[in-house]
Amino acid sequence: KRSSERDERSISNLKRWFGDRRLSSIDPEDIETFKIERKSDKVRSIKHLPDRLISNATVNRELACLKRMYFLAMKWKDAKRNPVLEVEFLKEAKIDERYITKEEFDKLCEAACPTIRPVLLVAYNTGMRLEEYLSLKWGQVQLNDPPLRILGHENLENYGYILLSKTKNDQSREIPINCTLWEYLRTQSRDNPDDYVLISSWGDRFTTIREQFKHGLKKAGLKDARVHDLRGSWATRMNENGVDAYTIMKIGGWSSLKVLERYLKRNQKNFIMAVQTLDSVTPIATNRHQESKKSKIKLA
Repeated sequence: KRSSERDERSISNLKRWFGDRRLSSIDPEDIETFKIERKSDKVRSIKHLPDRLISNATVNRELACLKRMYFLAMKWKDAKRNPVLEVEFLKEAKIDERYITKEEFDKLCEAACPTIRPVLLVAYNTGMRLEEYLSLKWGQVQLNDPPLRILGHENLENYGYILLSKTKNDQSREIPINCTLWEYLRTQSRDNPDDYVLISSWGDRFTTIREQFKHGLKKAGLKDARVHDLRGSWATRMNENGVDAYTIMKIGGWSSLKVLERYLKRNQKNFIMAVQTLDSVTPIATNRHQESKKSKIKLA
């Protein structure tokens, strides 16, 4: 299970509260108490940042884990009821996707630490998830050098693709490489297929780029954003350039169009352009209706 580490952390915290209790002795009131007091716990922040309270999302993940444990216990005849069903989960703040424009991305790359610039380039041009590109190895990259011409399309070239076999939904997919990314990848040493494509300053794969990303945003004077917003920005840019939602969904690995919809950022310009497309339509139907109306008046 890909989220097993998350489950282990949840179970560790649950054991601190309920580890010495029998399943039958835990009631909804006990879980409500856990929920309230767990929410007041502090999480230790990294480096110089101040400590902060545990988020609602973290508490909810632990409640969901406990709920699942009870479900399995009932299935195995070790419990007769699931008290978590009678407990309301905490309300989680809705996260708005932040669209990073091409101009903002260029400023970010210029201001960011040189070590993470290749990471930003890969993320912004492939739409991959964080772990997908941080763990990317050269054996997964099929680079066409020189690019291959597509028969029947004079101006279309195949630069290669990235093969992802381990994904969030366990469905492998191929991501075509565009010219921008190809220009970078072809200059890199790719002799060993087991080497990571993106290497940190200490010579190993990245584990996170969160702090470097935040620092780059601040230095560039850009509005706050998350690393994950690079993925949504990729999808939005594709859509604005005329790529249909289904194609974006398949390349990006979203499970459904409904899920993808959360990532596609719409602005006022999109709506104005959409409505103004009607101006180019010849009002034939309207003219016919008016002529028919005039004929009826004459007959009367």
